[in-house]
Amino acid sequence: MIAIDAGHGGHDRGCTANGLVEKDLTLRLSRILGDCLAASKLGFALTRKSDEAMSLSDRGDKARAMGATQVIIIHFDSNADEHVGRTTFYVRPNDSQASDIAANIGRCIPPVLTDRTLVIETSPDDWRRRANNVLRAHEATPALLIECAFLSKSHHAAFLRAPQGLATLATAIACGLNTNDTKLWKDPCSKLHQHLH
Repeated sequence: MIAIDAGHGGHDRGCTANGLVEKDLTLRLSRILGDCLAASKLGFALTRKSDEAMSLSDRGDKARAMGATQVIIIHFDSNADEHVGRTTFYVRPNDSQASDIAANIGRCIPPVLTDRTLVIETSPDDWRRRANNVLRAHEATPALLIECAFLSKSHHAAFLRAPQGLATLATAIACGLNTNDTKLWKDPCSKLHQHLH
């Protein structure tokens, strides 16, 4: 069972930039990702299904109650410098399963969001403290936090606003979670794309 945890919600808007609001994007992306996982017959559940505020401990408790064996935490980011930022994966040190999943997902994330660079962070320095706190809520379960894009970057924002932008991103994440589907990896993402067109 894969728990999909849409960051922020309710009074907690997350970051905002270029007319985009993080809490809305995380929920929309999580719902589309759920559709992708259902299409590929992977079990999943959403920790947040509506615009509601949830504490980190409540998110962890809900994922455990669902019987989650993996947790995918969806976030977006922003920076005062509009030229800074790319898709970044955060995992706990020594969580090799989450690191492997991050690498698999990175193979399918559109290059416009990654700058053709796979970034997997584990170091607990101040810059990453928020990510570590989020991951700590799911301490007993392999967990991966994805900062999917930077709302402050104009071309990231344009990608997210495009009609198929979030669907393409959700397909990439689902693609990385289908590591047991050997046919899928011979032609990455093609099978899941069929469900979106």
